Formats: sequence, C-alpha cells, structure tokens
Amino acid sequence: MPRTIVYVSCAAEAQIVRFALDNATGALTLLDRTTVPGPVDPPSAGMALALTPDHTRMYAGCRNPPYPVTGFAIGADGALRPLGSGHLAGSMSYLATDRTGRFLFGASYYQAVLSVTAIGADGVPGEPLQVLETPPKAHSVLPDPENRAVYAGVLGGDIILRQQFDPATGRLATPLAPVAHTAPGAGPRHLRFARGGTLLYCTNELDGTLNAYARDTATGGLTELQSVRLTPPAAPGKTLAAADLQLTPDEPEARGFAIDPRGRWLVCAGQHTGCVAVYAIDPVRGVLTRLAAYPAGGNANWVEIIDRPA
Repeated sequence: MPRTIVYVSCAAEAQIVRFALDNATGALTLLDRTTVPGPVDPPSAGMALALTPDHTRMYAGCRNPPYPVTGFAIGADGALRPLGSGHLAGSMSYLATDRTGRFLFGASYYQAVLSVTAIGADGVPGEPLQVLETPPKAHSVLPDPENRAVYAGVLGGDIILRQQFDPATGRLATPLAPVAHTAPGAGPRHLRFARGGTLLYCTNELDGTLNAYARDTATGGLTELQSVRLTPPAAPGKTLAAADLQLTPDEPEARGFAIDPRGRWLVCAGQHTGCVAVYAIDPVRGVLTRLAAYPAGGNANWVEIIDRPA
C-alpha cells in the first residue's frame, strides 16, 4: 500500500501542514509544517496550492503584495523542499499547472485577471508571462485534458471562459471567449472534468447549484445537461454558499477539501475552525460519515492528497 500524504494550506500562518493518512482507518498524523515565503499582514484570504501532474512539485501563492509564488520539490516521503520564488500578477484565488508542469495558471478574484507564469527546468516559477483581464471575480482556471485550452469560472460575470492555450509558448489566445453562461447571479466558482474530458462540472457559489455540461473534445464547446441544487433554501438574511468541487476516482479523472486516491476518505479544511476533518465515504451510496477532526492552523483553506511509494 502506498503512503498517502495530505497537505493543508493554512493562510493565517502562511504554512503548508503535512499529514500522513492511514489508508486503513482514515486517521491523520501530523508530520511537519513548511513556511511559505511572503507577507502575512494583513491576514490573507487564502493560499492556493497547485501540484504538477507527476506530483514532483507543488506551488503556493501568497495573496499579499508583491504576490510571491514559491515552488517546492516533493520528496519520496512527501516532504517539501523550497526551490525558489517568482511573482504572480495579483492575488490569485486559484492556481493550476498545465498538463506538462511547465506553466502555472492563476485566476484572480480581486484583480479580475487570468495569468500565465513560466516554470523553469529547475522548478522555479518566473515572472508573469501573460495577463488577461476578465469580467469581475475570476475564481478558477483549469487546463483541459488535451492541454489545448484552459477553462475559467468567472463568478461576477456568470460565465465560463475557454481560452486556447499554446503549450509551446505558454500563451493564451485573445480576445476572451465565453463558452457557457450560467443562470444570472449563480456565480460559477470551481470546475472539474470527468469521463475523459467529455463532461465538465461547475459549482456555482452564490445560488448553491451544480451545473453539468457535455463537452465536445474536438471544439471545446459546452452544452448544459443539468443544473441541480446542492444546498437547501437559505433562511431569510442567510447565505448558503457552494465552495469546492471534487470527484471520487471512480470517474476517469478524479474551501477546500480533497478525496484520497482510492476514494475511501474525504479530508475537509475548516476555514474558521482551523481544523481538518476526515470523513469515510460509503462506496455504494456516497454517504459521508465524520470520523475525527485534527488541528491544522488558522484559515485552513486548501487540501491536496497524493500517494508516495511505501
């Protein structure tokens, strides 16, 4: 059985907390804490993490000026070793690498931009290569499975963008290319591909819905299939917002939570409690059973889970 490592981004202390996940019981064991370079005053709204597809490097973005982004090598035991830092184009609420791990994409909620940063052969991120202005509150950016385009959820614009991507130069095509419109006021937030990229799911923060789209893998076009409510209607004066979106690994591709590679455990970061909770996933019905909670750190907001050799 491989060794499973859980990383939790704790923005208040600018730390990545590393746990070992017991694959038999779901228990977490604290291993260490790695400090991410960058100013922590004022307290950050979050600290996005991005893994390269081969899980050999991780990138963490500071959301305070001058917006440093740091690359870490991931050791055989999952330990993080700083490689060096570059800068992002703004306060990035979401980071993702392209399918080769050579470029880092960012989506900025506050600056309303998408950005591309080149990553050196040594794993060190450079300076912004390209910055595209978007409608208000760009909230996520994700490369398609073919590495030919990126899709971005833009909350304030109620749109999903699809920008063609040149993996040789790292540049995104212009002008902006909306590929889907959500219901007015839905607020598209996070995206996930499924079934080899023939499906795209989008969680909508403001109205608490999940949209499913059929995706034409040749053209990249989206056709809405379904929109379902994720939360019950809110009481007057209250808001029930949708945050993150993940898929169990029985789909072709698999604030913050993540699912282990075998689909048995869900680890969820509590932004206000500073804890991470572990839930068992019923393999038949998908029902969650809370097992335990573990202290992590202030503003725990992002979770990544990987396997390392035993």
